Amino acid sequence: MRERVLSEDEKLVKEVIRETKRPSGVVGVDYAFGEDHDGDPIVRIDVLLEKDETQPTPERVGVLRAFSSTLRDRLLDDGIGPWPHVFLSIQGGRH
Repeated sequence: MRERVLSEDEKLVKEVIRETKRPSGVVGVDYAFGEDHDGDPIVRIDVLLEKDETQPTPERVGVLRAFSSTLRDRLLDDGIGPWPHVFLSIQGGRH
């Protein structure tokens, strides 16, 4: 089986996800490349949270926002081409 060749942007996304410290309750981070409603390239980053995150405290919301911002800012600072969009999803819930 042939190994898939990763683009530079995909390598960067994988590296940033791997190197960014995850707060407790974050059970995974996935990504997909696509386009926005105008046809511009984006990378969608889905931060998957534990099931008990349905009623986070204001402090917890701040932690999750900071994590999301860190992912986006690192990608932009490192020169990613597509615009990064970060979404939070509850494990077992809808995206």
